[in-house]
Amino acid sequence: MKERVLSVLHNMLDSIDLARLWKLDYPEEAFVNLVSKICYTLLENPATIKGKGSAIKRNLFMVLGTLVKKYNTASGLVHTILNLLTQHEHLVTPFAELMGLLVTEYDCPHVVSDVMREVGRMDPASFSKGDIAKNLAAFLTETAENTPKAVLPSISLLMVHFEGESYTMRNGVVQVIGQLLAKAFAVDATAGPS
Repeated sequence: MKERVLSVLHNMLDSIDLARLWKLDYPEEAFVNLVSKICYTLLENPATIKGKGSAIKRNLFMVLGTLVKKYNTASGLVHTILNLLTQHEHLVTPFAELMGLLVTEYDCPHVVSDVMREVGRMDPASFSKGDIAKNLAAFLTETAENTPKAVLPSISLLMVHFEGESYTMRNGVVQVIGQLLAKAFAVDATAGPS
């Protein structure tokens, strides 16, 4: 049932010119926020995105991708992702997958840059609370693995965390750099000697 509703919602957002309902360039912000909130609420439930929920997860990501691409909701998405990552460990891998989808299928690499910028702006002292550093470090590492070309231009924004007290966050930044280097050498190896 959820899968079907999300599919219809995605088709509606993608194919219908919703702006005509409001006589504006974009639909009402409250409407777009409502749709976003539905997606985020579904993502908070681990059962929704595991096992049989993979089709639901795919439809959720398609709705979120359409909202970012067509309705300019990138900043809201970035803030919500970072907020949910601080609360839910099960969202690390799905959100890294979402970053890959936004880059490859929706041509929105700026979202990855925005996430990196916001993580760089975070107070290093906040990483001492709970699993925040662990979740963010894992998310950044997986994002670098999935979308190295989108992460590379923004890597300098994370360097501020080398000065922080959180070993987990420092280690996460090192892992991001390691992923970028591994991908660069893998591309070099397939290209062969010059």
